[in-house]
Amino acid sequence: MDKNIKAALKDAREAIRNKEYKEALQHCKTVLKTDKTNYNALVFVGVAAEGLDQSEQAVSAYRRATDSSPEQLLAWQGLCSFYEKHENQANMQALVEVYDRLMELHNSDPTKRADTGLKLAQLYQKLNDLGKAVESYQYLLKLLEGDKQKCMDIWIQLIQLLEKQKSLPPEYVDLLGTAYEVVVHTSGTVENMDSIWSNYIRHLLRNEASWDKIDAECVDLCEHFPEVVYPLEVRCKLYLEQCVTDAPSYVNKLVEVQARLSQLNENSPVCQIAEGFIKMETKNWVSARDMLKRGLQSLKQMAVGWLYLSRVQLQIHDDSGAIQSAVTGLKLLKQNRSTAAISNHDKILIDLQLVQVQAMVPLGEPGQLDEAVKILIKLRHAGHCLAMVLETLGYAYIKQGNLTAAEQTAEQLQVEQPSPASLALCGWVAFHQKDYQAAIQRISAAISQESTNGWYQYQLARIEWEADLHRKDSFMSFLKAAKLDPYHSATFLYLGYYYLESKDTDKARRCFQKALDLNRHSDQAGAALVDTMVSLGDEDGALQLLTSVTTEAAAGSAKWAWLRLGLQQLKYGDASVAITSFQCALRADPKDNHCWECLAEAYVSRGSYTAALRAFKRATELDPDSVYCLFQIASIKQTLGLHAEAVAEYRHILDRYSGYVPALKGIGETYVLLAKASLNQYFNGRAVDQCQLAIEYLTRAASHRPDLSCLWKLLGDACSILHPVAKEAVSLSVPSKLLKVKTTEEVTVIGKQDLLSLGARCYGRALKLLPECASLWHDLGVNYLRQSEISSQHSEREEMAAKAAQALKKAISLDSTNHKHWTALGTVATSDAISDPALAQHCFIKSVQVEPNNSVAWTNLGTLYISNGDIELAHEAFKIAQSLEPGYVACWIGQSLIAETVGHEDAMDLFRHTSELGNHSEGLLGYAHHVSSVLQDKSNRPTEAFKYSIQQMGAVPAASDALAKYTDRVRDNPVAYNMHGLLLERLGLYREAVKALRSAVHLVEQKDDTSLLSQVRSNYARVLGHVGNYEESIRQYQAMTPLGRFEDVCGLALVYYKAGNLHDSYKVYEQAVSLAATDEDRSHVYAGMGMVAYKFNDTEGAKSSLFKCSQFSPPSIVGLQALCSLGLLSKDMTLTGAVLQELTNLGDIEEFSLGICFLMSIFISMQGNPKLAVNNIMKAVHTNPGRSQLWYLLAKFLLQIRPNSCGGATRCARVAEKMKQLDIKSISTLTIACLAEGLHWRKDPNKNSLSVAQKAMHLYPDKLDNVLNLLSAIHAETVTQISSALFQGSLSNVELKYCGFVLLRVSGDVAPEIGESKKTAIYLWCVQTKITALLSAAKKEEACGILTEALATCADKEDVLETLRVMEASMESDLTTRQAKLKQLVSCNPRQEYTWQLLVDCTLSMDTDGLGIEELLRNIKENHPRVERQQHLLLKIAQFAFQKTLVSDDTSVAAAYEDLCDSALVAVFGITARNNCALLIQGLKFLLEDNQRFAKKAFLAMLNMPEADYGIGHMFARRHLLSIYQTKKDTEKIQNLIAGAIEDGDNDFVLKCSKIKD
Repeated sequence: MDKNIKAALKDAREAIRNKEYKEALQHCKTVLKTDKTNYNALVFVGVAAEGLDQSEQAVSAYRRATDSSPEQLLAWQGLCSFYEKHENQANMQALVEVYDRLMELHNSDPTKRADTGLKLAQLYQKLNDLGKAVESYQYLLKLLEGDKQKCMDIWIQLIQLLEKQKSLPPEYVDLLGTAYEVVVHTSGTVENMDSIWSNYIRHLLRNEASWDKIDAECVDLCEHFPEVVYPLEVRCKLYLEQCVTDAPSYVNKLVEVQARLSQLNENSPVCQIAEGFIKMETKNWVSARDMLKRGLQSLKQMAVGWLYLSRVQLQIHDDSGAIQSAVTGLKLLKQNRSTAAISNHDKILIDLQLVQVQAMVPLGEPGQLDEAVKILIKLRHAGHCLAMVLETLGYAYIKQGNLTAAEQTAEQLQVEQPSPASLALCGWVAFHQKDYQAAIQRISAAISQESTNGWYQYQLARIEWEADLHRKDSFMSFLKAAKLDPYHSATFLYLGYYYLESKDTDKARRCFQKALDLNRHSDQAGAALVDTMVSLGDEDGALQLLTSVTTEAAAGSAKWAWLRLGLQQLKYGDASVAITSFQCALRADPKDNHCWECLAEAYVSRGSYTAALRAFKRATELDPDSVYCLFQIASIKQTLGLHAEAVAEYRHILDRYSGYVPALKGIGETYVLLAKASLNQYFNGRAVDQCQLAIEYLTRAASHRPDLSCLWKLLGDACSILHPVAKEAVSLSVPSKLLKVKTTEEVTVIGKQDLLSLGARCYGRALKLLPECASLWHDLGVNYLRQSEISSQHSEREEMAAKAAQALKKAISLDSTNHKHWTALGTVATSDAISDPALAQHCFIKSVQVEPNNSVAWTNLGTLYISNGDIELAHEAFKIAQSLEPGYVACWIGQSLIAETVGHEDAMDLFRHTSELGNHSEGLLGYAHHVSSVLQDKSNRPTEAFKYSIQQMGAVPAASDALAKYTDRVRDNPVAYNMHGLLLERLGLYREAVKALRSAVHLVEQKDDTSLLSQVRSNYARVLGHVGNYEESIRQYQAMTPLGRFEDVCGLALVYYKAGNLHDSYKVYEQAVSLAATDEDRSHVYAGMGMVAYKFNDTEGAKSSLFKCSQFSPPSIVGLQALCSLGLLSKDMTLTGAVLQELTNLGDIEEFSLGICFLMSIFISMQGNPKLAVNNIMKAVHTNPGRSQLWYLLAKFLLQIRPNSCGGATRCARVAEKMKQLDIKSISTLTIACLAEGLHWRKDPNKNSLSVAQKAMHLYPDKLDNVLNLLSAIHAETVTQISSALFQGSLSNVELKYCGFVLLRVSGDVAPEIGESKKTAIYLWCVQTKITALLSAAKKEEACGILTEALATCADKEDVLETLRVMEASMESDLTTRQAKLKQLVSCNPRQEYTWQLLVDCTLSMDTDGLGIEELLRNIKENHPRVERQQHLLLKIAQFAFQKTLVSDDTSVAAAYEDLCDSALVAVFGITARNNCALLIQGLKFLLEDNQRFAKKAFLAMLNMPEADYGIGHMFARRHLLSIYQTKKDTEKIQNLIAGAIEDGDNDFVLKCSKIKD
C-alpha cells in the first residue's frame, strides 16, 4: 500500500477519533482519488458522514465498502450501527439483511451468532412478522440447546411474543402450550412464575383442555404458590359447573376450595358465588340469593352463577327476577361470553331455559306464556327433562285457558312418568274445569306421596276456597302451605282474604303486607293491603305505601297503585297530581274503562272539561253499556255550552233507559238553558218550544223521584223564564197532574198567566223539601213579581207583589249576604203595585254593600234615579256600572236614555252600541226610534253625519232587525210596528212591511187614536201598492176621511195607475195638482199624468203633460227622463237631444245619473255610433269608479250593443261584484255575461257561469230569471262534460230536475205575475232543454214521452206546436224520414232558422254524390227569407264540399264537389264580402290549386278585417301568408307580418318566426 494512502488513512482515523469529521472526509477523499475502492477509506467516509448527519452519504459509503469487500465485518458493523441508531420502517427492513449477513460472518463464534439472532428475532417482532420471529426463536433454541438458562429466557420471550397476539394459528397455539409447559415444569428459578403459571391455566381454559388437566395444573400451582388466588377461583368455577350435572360428587370439594379461597380473599366474586351455591344446597334461599347477587354483580360473565341465582329466585317465587337472571345467562351462553363454560354448555343452556319458562308461567303475561309454550314444546321434542317440561307445559296451558291441551299434557305426564307432580297437575286441571271433587282427590293423593310440598298444599287450599266448602278447612290448608313454603305470596294473600271475611282486619292487613313483601308485583296483594289500611283509617300509611310502590314501579306497571293513589289524591282535592297518577295507571292497562272514568273525573275536578269529554268517550268505547259515562258525556257537553249535543246524548241514554232520572233531569235542565239562550237572542218561539220539552222531561223525572227538590226547582224555572215573551206567543201543553184541575185529559193547554202560577207551585213544592233554601225563596219571589207584572187586575197585582216582597224578605233572612236577594227586593219595591222608592233605594244600596262588584244593582239604582228625575245621580250610578262591567247592556241603555233626555248628539250612537252589545227591548226600540227620526229629517241627508250613522253603519237593516225582535216580544206597541213597516219598506221587503203595518193598523184601531190611525193607514196603503194588492190599497186610502194630504192623494193615483184604472188615476192626479204646495210637487204630478196619458196611447197628451212638467223650476227629473224616453220611442231625435241637454244642465245628481247615462248612450247608439255610446258609459265609469251600477250598466250595454265583447262585459260585472253591492239585475247580468263568454269549469274551475248562477240563486231564490240562468249554466256545463269525455250524468240529472221545477213554476196560475206570452216562451224553451238533456243522457224513450206530452198540452197553441214538430222531426231515427219532415216544415214556415239548420245537417249526413246538397243550396238561396242568416248555412255547405274535395278519389266527384263549394262561396260573397270563414276556405282552395297569387289576395283580405270582429281570422291568415312569403323569400313582407303580430299580441306567431330565423 502506498505510504501516502496509509498516512491519509491514519490521519483520517485520528480525525474521526477527535470528531473532526470534515477533516476526516478530506483525508478519505484524498485516498479515494487514488484508490476508489479502498475499503478503509469508504468505511471512514461512512463514519464521518454519519457524524455530520449526512445519512445518505454514510449509507452509500458503507454499501460501497461491503460491495468492495463483502467478507469483512467492519462495514457491515458500521451499517448495522447506523440502522440501529436511525430506526424507521425502511431501515428496519434493511437491517434484517445486515443481521443475516452478520450471522453468516459470525459462523465461527456461536455467542455472537446467538446475540445477533436474538436481535433479529426482536427485529421481526417490531416488524410484526410473527412467523419469522417464531422461526428465529426456534433457531436460537436449537443453537443454545446446551445452555438451559439461555434457553429458558428464549422460551419466556417466545411466550411473551405469542401472548401478545390476539389470535394464533393452531400450530402456534400448540407451541405456546409447549412453551408454558416447559417453563412451569422447569426445575430452575423463573421470575414471575406464578403469573406465567396462571396464564398457562388461562391458556388451557381458552383452548378447552381436559377438566383433569386444568384441575391438575391448578393443584400444582397451589402447591408451589399457596398464596395465589387464581387457581382456587378456577377450581371453584370448575366445581360449580360440574355441580350442574353431579352436585353430590363435587359439593364437598367445592366447600373445601371455597374455604381456602375465602381465607385468601373473601371478597372474591367467585368465592361469593360458590358460597351462594353452598347455601342454596342447604336451602338457605335468601342468603344464597344475596351472596349470588353480590358475586354476579362483579362477575357478570359467569353463566352458571346466573343459573343458580335463577333457581334460588324461582324457589322464593321471585319470578321476574328469575326470568331476568335466566335471560342474562342465556345471552352469555349464546354469545360464548361465559367465563367458565367448559363441558356442560348444553346442560346449562337447557336448565336456564327451564327456569325461564317455569318463572314465566306464574306471571301469566300473554306474550310470555306464548313464548314459554314455544320453548317447552321445543324441549319436549328434543327429549330434555321430559317430566319437568310436561309439568310446566301443562301449567302454561292452564294459564292460557287451553284446558283441553292442559288435560292431554297431564294425562301424558301421568302415563309416561307418574309422580306426585303429575297428580297435582291433573288435579289443577280438574279445578279449572270446575270439577272440584276430582281436583281435591288428586291433589290429596299428591300430598300423601309428598307431604312437604307447599305448592300442593296451596293448590288444595285454593280448591277448597273456590269450591266454597268450609272456610276453616281451606284456612288450615293455607296455613300448612305457608309453613311449607313461606315465600309464596298468594298463600298469605288468601289468608288475608280469610281474616278479612272473619272481620279480623288487623290480621288481614298483616297477611296482605306479607304477601306484598314477598311479591312486590302482586297487584291483588297491594290493592287489598291499601284497601284494608284505608278501612282501618290509616290513610296516611296507605298514601305512603302507594307513593313508595309507584316510585319504585317501572313505566307501565303497578296499575293498582297508580289508580288508588289517584283516587286518594282526588279525594284530597289535588286533581292535577291525580291526573298524572291515572295516566300512569292507563299506561299499564290502556283498555281499563274504570281508569278512563277516574281520569275523566279528575279532569272534571280540575275544570278541564274538553279533556274529560275525550276520556269519557274512550271509556264508552271500551264499555258501551256504561250509562254513567254516557251521562257524564252529556253533562260535560251541557257544562261546555254544547246544549244541542248534550240533548242528543241525553236522548241516547233515555232511548235505552227511559226512567234514568239523572238523564231526565239533565235534559230538562239543558232545555231550560237552551230556552234562556233563545230568549237572550230573542228567539221567542224557539224558547217556548224548549220550555215545553223541559217541562215534559222534568215531569217524568219528578214522577220517578218526587223527593228531589232540584227537579221541582227546574220545573219552576221552566215555567217562569218565559215571562218576557208576549202572552199571545205562550201556549204550552202541560201534564194535567201538575195543575189543580179535574180532567180526564193527560195534558192541558195553558197560557202565560197559568204557566207562571204553575211555576210558583213548583217552587213551593221544592220549598217543602228544602224550606231553608234561600235561593228557592228568591226564585219564588221573582215568580210572584212576574205574575204581578202581567196581571190585569190591580188588586191581584198588589197581592202578587206583596207575596214577592215576603218571599224575598224570607230569602234575605236566610242569607243576607247574597246581593241578588237585595237586588230582587229592590226591583219589587219599584213596581207599580208597591212603588216604594225609599225601600228600593235601600235595597239597591244594601246589595252594593254586600257585593261591591255589582253592575246590576248600580244599574237598577240609576234607573230608580232617572225615573224620579235625578239625572246627575242616575248618570253617576250608570257610570259606575259601566266601569264594573263594560259589557252589561242595561247600564248603557241608561246612559242612552240620559243622553236622549238632555238632547245629546251621541244618543243615537249610544243606542246603537247597546244593540251591538246585546238584545234588550229598550235598547232595540230606542235605536230604531233614532234611526227613524234621522231618516225622517231630509235636510241632513247630504251631511257626513248622515252618511256615517245611516249608510256606513248599516243603520236601516240593523234597526229593522231590532224592531223585528222587539215586536216579536212586545206585541201591543203600534208605533213600533209602524216604524218597523217603514224600515222594511225602505229595504224593499214589502211583504214583511205589509204584515208589520197591518198589525199597527189593528192595534191603533183598538186604541181609537184617529191622528195616528191616519198616518199608519197611509203607510199601510202605500206598501200594499208595492206588493200588488191594489184593491186593498185603494180601500185603505178610501178609508182615510178626509183624504186631504198631497202624499196620500198621489199614492191613491199611483195605485189606480198600477191597478189599470187609468181614468180614476188621471182624475186623482188632477186633484193632486191643486193640493201641491210647491212647483216641484206640481212637476211630479204632471209627470205622473203624462205617464197615465201614455198608457191611454195618447202620445200627444203625454207629451203635453211632460212638457208642462219640464216648465216648472225645479223640474221633475223623472218627468224629464220620461219625456226623453218618449222621444226615443217616437224616434224624435230633436226632442230627445233637447231633453238630454236639459238633464245634463241640471248637473250630476247621483240618484238619477245612472238613468241619464243610459238614455244618453241609447240616444248615441240610435244615431248609428254604438262605439261612442259605449264610450259614454265608460266615461261615466271613469268619473265614478266606485259606483257598481255603472259597471253593470256597461256590462249590460256591451252584451246588447257589442255581443262580441262579452269578455269585457264579464270583467265589468266582476268589478261590481267585488264592490259587494249586488242586486237582482246586476247578478243576473253577470250570469248572462259568463254564459255569453263561454266561461265553463274547464276554463276556470272557480269563476265560471255555473258558480255565478248558483250564487244568484242563493241570493234571490224567488226570482224566475235566476232559475232560468242556473238551468242554462247547468246545460252548458253538461255539454262541456260530454265533449270532454268526463260525462257522468250527475249534472244531467240536476238539469232535468230544474227543468221540472221551471215547468211547474210557469204552468197554470202558479205565477200570475208572469205574462202568458212569457210563460209560453219559457215553457217551450224548458221543454227543448229537457229533451236535449235526456238525449244527451241516452234516454230517448223518455225524451219522446216528454215531447208527446208537450204536443198534447199545447194542442191549441199553433206557434208552440210548430217548434215542437221541428223537435219531433229532429228525433227521427230514419234520416230519409227526418229530411222529408224537415223539408215540409221549412216550406210551411221558412222563417224558422232552427229548422233550416237541422235540414242542412241532415242533408249533409245523408250525402253521397252532392246532388242533394246542390238542391238544398238552391232551396236556401230561393226560399230562406233572411239573407243575413243564410251565411251560416252556406258556409256549412262550402266547408263540407271542400272537405269532400280533399278526400275524394274519384276525379269527377271531386270536380262536382269543387263546383258546389264555389257556388256556396259565391252565394256568401253575394251577401257580404267580409266573411272571414269564406275567405279562409277560398284561400285554402287556391293554395291547393297552387294559385298563390289569389290565395295571398284572400288571406290579405282576412288580415285587413277589423280585429274586433275577426280577431282569430288574423291568426290563420298570418300563418298562411308566412308560408307564401317564405316560398318567395319576401323578407320585407314577413317583417310586416311580425310587426302586425306583435301589435295584435300574437306571441305564438312571433315565436314561430324566431325559430324559423334561427
